[in-house]
Amino acid sequence: MKQALLHDVWLVLADAVKQRTPFTLMQLATVGEDGAPKIRTIVLRSFNEASTSLSFITDLRSPKVREITANPCVSLAGFDNERVVQLRIDGRAEIIEDETRRRDFWNALRPHTHILFRSALPPGTVLASPNEMETDDSDPATAYARFCLVEIVISHVERLDLSSEPHRRCSFRQGLHGWEGRWIVP
Repeated sequence: MKQALLHDVWLVLADAVKQRTPFTLMQLATVGEDGAPKIRTIVLRSFNEASTSLSFITDLRSPKVREITANPCVSLAGFDNERVVQLRIDGRAEIIEDETRRRDFWNALRPHTHILFRSALPPGTVLASPNEMETDDSDPATAYARFCLVEIVISHVERLDLSSEPHRRCSFRQGLHGWEGRWIVP
């Protein structure tokens, strides 16, 4: 039964990148430069079951890039309100610098996603008004230069099912012989 649950986790993550599901948007936690936890929502962009890795994109100038560079240990959390299932994922994040991978990923994005990287100001810049937000449409290469691909290699997964009585929580870690699951108290 535990392996079936892990298989379900992988299916849920694969579905989340193909179509909008509750796990398409997940909360990413990092350790901030001030040592405090930082959490924000990211869009899950890819999942690779063979390497048990997933990825998201961000602006290279964002604080999360500096946080990941300083401490690559991250956590993700997501919740499916319909199935009443929570996923928690731990892993190591890496800023992908391989130009071929970055370019392939960039080219696969929809044009409206490219616009996100045309802000002249870095994420987190204080504005007096939202109207001060400027985009730099003159050079598409500038937007690409700001594009950052982040890959997380998963080391731990927890699946909590709140739909049954009693609730069921299963934890999975990568072991010598593959993923090893164990039941834990919810």
